[in-house]
Amino acid sequence: MQAAVPCELSLSYDEASRTLEWRDAKHGLLLAATLAKGQSGSLDEKSGTFTLALPDRQGGCSVRMEGNSLVMKAAGGVSLQFDSRLQGGKAAPCFAKSQKAEDKKVLVTRMGPAEIPGAKSLFDPERDLVLTVAEASDVEWKLDKTWKVPLSGDARITLVPDYYKKELNVPYYVPFKKRNFWKTPPIVALTWYSLGIKSPQTFEVIKPEVDWCAENLLPHAKNFVFQLDDRYNWRDDEMLRKISDYIRSKGLIPGIWLTPFSFGPHEAFLEHPEWFLRQEDGMPLRTFAGINWKWSRAFGRNNTGRGNTGISGAMDVSQEAVVKKYLIPGWEKASKTWNYDYFKIDGMKPTLNVYRQVYGPDKGLEIWRKGLSIGRGVLGPDKFINGCNQTPAEGVGIFDGSRTGADALDPKVKRNPTSIVFAWNYLNNYALWCDADAVIMQHGRRPENVRYHSLSRAMTGQQFITDDHWSKMTPENMYIWQRCFPGLDIYPVNLYPMEIGEAGRYDLVDLRIAKPWGTCDVVALLNRSYRHAGTRSMKLSRLPLQGGKFHVYDYWDGKYLGVQGLDYEWTGELGAHEAKLFAIVPAAEDDRTTLISTSRHFSQGGLDIENLDYHRSSNGWTVAGESSHLVKGDPYEMVFATPDKIGVQADAGGLDVSVKKEKGITRVRFVPKESGHLKWNVKFTKSNE
Repeated sequence: MQAAVPCELSLSYDEASRTLEWRDAKHGLLLAATLAKGQSGSLDEKSGTFTLALPDRQGGCSVRMEGNSLVMKAAGGVSLQFDSRLQGGKAAPCFAKSQKAEDKKVLVTRMGPAEIPGAKSLFDPERDLVLTVAEASDVEWKLDKTWKVPLSGDARITLVPDYYKKELNVPYYVPFKKRNFWKTPPIVALTWYSLGIKSPQTFEVIKPEVDWCAENLLPHAKNFVFQLDDRYNWRDDEMLRKISDYIRSKGLIPGIWLTPFSFGPHEAFLEHPEWFLRQEDGMPLRTFAGINWKWSRAFGRNNTGRGNTGISGAMDVSQEAVVKKYLIPGWEKASKTWNYDYFKIDGMKPTLNVYRQVYGPDKGLEIWRKGLSIGRGVLGPDKFINGCNQTPAEGVGIFDGSRTGADALDPKVKRNPTSIVFAWNYLNNYALWCDADAVIMQHGRRPENVRYHSLSRAMTGQQFITDDHWSKMTPENMYIWQRCFPGLDIYPVNLYPMEIGEAGRYDLVDLRIAKPWGTCDVVALLNRSYRHAGTRSMKLSRLPLQGGKFHVYDYWDGKYLGVQGLDYEWTGELGAHEAKLFAIVPAAEDDRTTLISTSRHFSQGGLDIENLDYHRSSNGWTVAGESSHLVKGDPYEMVFATPDKIGVQADAGGLDVSVKKEKGITRVRFVPKESGHLKWNVKFTKSNE
């Protein structure tokens, strides 16, 4: 880690409440430890050392401050439970940079307040600080109203302030404020690689694809963006409004591609060259403008020797005349006249580069962000800005989402886009929603490949962007997408960036799901090779699991793999860019029937199981619950781990229910007649048959 940022820390002891408190002048109370019965303590004001003793004098401990750390020395079995007092209720365990070498090449994510065995740090996104425990064994932050960590022996707890701003070099970090309508990551259909790259985009071209997405994907996604990309006639207000109105009429959210720093045309430069960023010879500095806003004859052949390839001059938004004449009117037209809600704004990196070239690194960045903030102000609080490309950290606080890598057709990206997903995942949902570019042209791919690319987005909770001939999608591949929609409110646990090559070595993704009814893991095993099949393995010992036994279920193949311990290893042959998906569910110590998977969503209950109750009777168990996000006509299956000899009675709101018994499991299946919620119950009774 970088050199510690100095803090104004203090240690105090309240004798009335018998509580030791560690505070920071800026962030307030960090940790508190209340002495257990029989313990006594005192604080030496001069040395700043707290001493705890036991009545029999057989053990004790001392606690003192050392720099940004709280140092504990204990003997004789003495322990202290430190209770975190981090604000906002959003603090969560994480693997901070100091634990990167221990992550076993597993990308861990979480949904809900999941405990993460082995995670030594606690991150508070509201105050951008981390508390890290070191020099102690078996560290585990446990949730009991607040996050607590019991410590014995020797230990050190270190405060790392400004974790994202300084430790991770995200200087504009602020806690991610989600727009009123965007509480989960967007699901987007993008029209560049499939349509715009080949021919102009018109209403007639767009309409059948909108229709297909509305019929086949919207029921599963709930909120679905259909985004018009480059190569539309931006001068035709009537056509663009017609497209957005039609998208809305089908229940989708209209999105559009823009290059806002290129709103000023070549004619404006000829009349007012001072309104644009220029070289010393007076020629305009080039930035990316795509097909729509390129200056056709302004540059001749550029310094790449390729001529004008989507190039324009960059407006200087530090000038009020430019803002009033082009920047504000351009945003107003796209938002109000054309009536779009999701904005992919391109050319961000080359534009930032020329601003820094003219104004210097810091001031150039400041003016660039000013231009973005003006657009944000025009749009208001509820519309979505997705920056493109490769400036996620610089756009934090303005962007709602951001491209994190190069185009999907870039040869380096095409071979392993999942590495971009993983490398930037530390920003996702804490600073903005990441976008590793679209999963492209999936309609003709093998289902195994579609699962691979889909799971990398779905299990990290990043934006799920597709670019395809959607109406040509096979039923098998459509089914995979439907299992990944909608996106979930997922947070990263590995809070550090990775180099792209390094990210390519992570072959397991573990999504830990914590809901009121319990905690489980959904684990993807990935063959990261672009070309070659190979033997791959999933070891439970690599995952952040509690000790004990677990039900293991193969989701895509529908196979129950039994009750396993931490020494279990699944091994098998995976094709190039193929993925397996497992549910890992704690096994009860008694004979309880356990729900281990559902079919609606890859999260296998994480999305859809709202309530779940187990009731024991004299001869078995009754499991009652409520499932949400059901889709009319989409068969819904629940898989229960059960004894082989068992009787089953099931009710699901009067629907026809089928029951199928297999070795170790029972499948309960019904077809919803309406979309939404449904209560159900299943009674399992012991049987001699």
